[in-house]
Amino acid sequence: MIKAIFTNIKDEHRYLEEWLEYHIRMGFNKFILFEDAGSRSHLDIINKYSKVTNIDFYDNILKADSVELKDITCFNYILENYNDIDWIIKLDPDEYLVLDNNMTIDDLLYNVNDDVNQITYLWKLYNACGLIEEPSHGKYSVVDTYIGDIDISQLADYFTTNTSKNEYELGKSFLRYKWFLTNTNLHISDGFPHYIIDSVIFFDNGHINHYITKSFEEFYNRLKNKGEYNKEFYRKIGDFFVLNPDMIEKIPEIESKFDVDIFSFETKIN
Repeated sequence: MIKAIFTNIKDEHRYLEEWLEYHIRMGFNKFILFEDAGSRSHLDIINKYSKVTNIDFYDNILKADSVELKDITCFNYILENYNDIDWIIKLDPDEYLVLDNNMTIDDLLYNVNDDVNQITYLWKLYNACGLIEEPSHGKYSVVDTYIGDIDISQLADYFTTNTSKNEYELGKSFLRYKWFLTNTNLHISDGFPHYIIDSVIFFDNGHINHYITKSFEEFYNRLKNKGEYNKEFYRKIGDFFVLNPDMIEKIPEIESKFDVDIFSFETKIN
């Protein structure tokens, strides 16, 4: 059985190895990675892990001037070029699928009825744990470093009024691929890959760890480097402090250290 993850990556060298190792141990056996335009090449990491799992790597699909949502661009490419996948999910390098009782993907799918075609898990968000700067040691574990989770309910009002949808209360779907491929009445909505069809089944035997900010330095660099995603949507540096209210008192120190005006910086996200 082919259990696949796909994602688009841009300058994820600090995080990609840990993310790959974690999901290989979970039982995923197919990775489809799309390198974003302008990224420093990840080929050295891909070559290393291609020895232990099946990785397809594309560095010419995503273009700098693409006007499409990049997630949808990647998934449409998969739909047009793959027919040997059983299950597929889109997980970013800052997202880790966590199943209860140390279940593997095989354990999960063994207990899924044949009529279940979409498994949706909610996000569990993690904050910066008070860190301003990125940890300095050469290879650090995201999972072990960022252990303070965010109360999603406290974010609802802010993100409902400041974004087109309350994106931080969603999750992502694990899809039975051939079912999706052969049902032309299904569609990829603007919310993809959070949920795709009208009838969504949320499973409560796991969640998706979303390391949404990491340190301030990592959050800041991500916003500066990611580039245009959606012309209607902007993310602000100030969002970091909505997610990390305990660090508001550190704003003067942060502004001085990074030479940034917290209350005026905004960027289109990717």
